[in-house]
Amino acid sequence: MNNHYSARIHWSEQDAIFIALVDELPGCLADGQTPQEALNNLSVVIDEWIEVAKEDGRLIPEPLTMESFDRTLRKSREDLERQVQSHVAAAGSNALSGAEEKPSISASDHLWPATVGTM
Repeated sequence: MNNHYSARIHWSEQDAIFIALVDELPGCLADGQTPQEALNNLSVVIDEWIEVAKEDGRLIPEPLTMESFDRTLRKSREDLERQVQSHVAAAGSNALSGAEEKPSISASDHLWPATVGTM
């Protein structure tokens, strides 16, 4: 195993276990009692995911690079700035007219999960 996919780790309150996943490989996740155990298990699952994808003739996504991550982050930041500007303009317009607008942006729509490590 020598892949370089980024991994995220989440604590599942419901299952009381750590879940590790790879965004680039849909459905590729593993669990463990500790973050390290989840990452170790994920390493095996990544290899199996790639093996099955090859057998099925499916496209295997490339690992996320810092350049592609930076482009994605920049685009998300620009999109968020446009949305904020739009809401500020609407709020200003509504303040002048006396109308009240409820915000439609959710903080969770714009949070990036922390990358814990690479496989």
